[in-house]
Amino acid sequence: MNSTKEHILFIINPLSGGKDKQKIPGTIASFFRDKPAFTYQIVFTAHKNHATEIVEANRHRNFTIMVAVGGDGTINEVGKALLNSGIALGIIPLGSGNGFAFSLGYEKRKDIRYYLHIICQKKVIKIDTGQLNRQTFLNIAGAGFDAFIARKFERLKGRGLINYARLTLFSFFRFHTFSLRSAQKEFDNVLFVSFSNGTQFGNHFVIAPRSSMQDSKIEISIVRKPRIWEIPAFITALRRNHFPATPFVEQWSAGKFSIRTTTTQDVHIDGEYIGKEKDFEITVIPHSLDVIVLR
Repeated sequence: MNSTKEHILFIINPLSGGKDKQKIPGTIASFFRDKPAFTYQIVFTAHKNHATEIVEANRHRNFTIMVAVGGDGTINEVGKALLNSGIALGIIPLGSGNGFAFSLGYEKRKDIRYYLHIICQKKVIKIDTGQLNRQTFLNIAGAGFDAFIARKFERLKGRGLINYARLTLFSFFRFHTFSLRSAQKEFDNVLFVSFSNGTQFGNHFVIAPRSSMQDSKIEISIVRKPRIWEIPAFITALRRNHFPATPFVEQWSAGKFSIRTTTTQDVHIDGEYIGKEKDFEITVIPHSLDVIVLR
């Protein structure tokens, strides 16, 4: 770490992951009490997209690190406002899935001092970001069943993995598949299509194990709906990181491409529902975000 003073802004989403975050400011204060090389401020978000507003209001101050404390949606709100800013994105992943953090090699820890240590080391890399119809994603965007679940999950009173799993199971048999066309060919019986900069949705469900955040490409995954007796193999493949080798998915990577679905589909950006679309333009913005990672 260099000898210059680091100024950190912690942006905390109090609702993400269904976890109480009121004790976090006290933990941060205790951690930095004997670290004069760091100053910090803490802000809680009050509504959706508030984290982006906070970053934009503070980008031209003297902060060298801005930390997103929450899930993939919160990290997206902070990260997209930091593109090409030179300010490092730090993460304390406290969401339901934490796909972005796990894609970067972070471990799941209850004690946030683990993440504070990583932030203080300030090992920074530049990563690519993606755009789906000009909306920025850091980890994974997509359309179809996973976005349908994101829309339903947003309305639930209870958050967390258990509620997400229940919703997914209940909705799976009710979801109608669709068809889509790419430049390569047409696909039928599609459950969802994912555009991956990271490797996984979260909770170690890996959709694109070959994906890299530094190769200037996005991994496209066209996933067909499994039949009832194929569901165990489908889930096992996601959990064991060999999903691309199964008959459920067709994958390729590109820096820019277009896809059109036959019917309007729900769409998500980093797990957050954004609306419905039929036409999808995907591009990569190479090396556009500074992110703090493990050494």
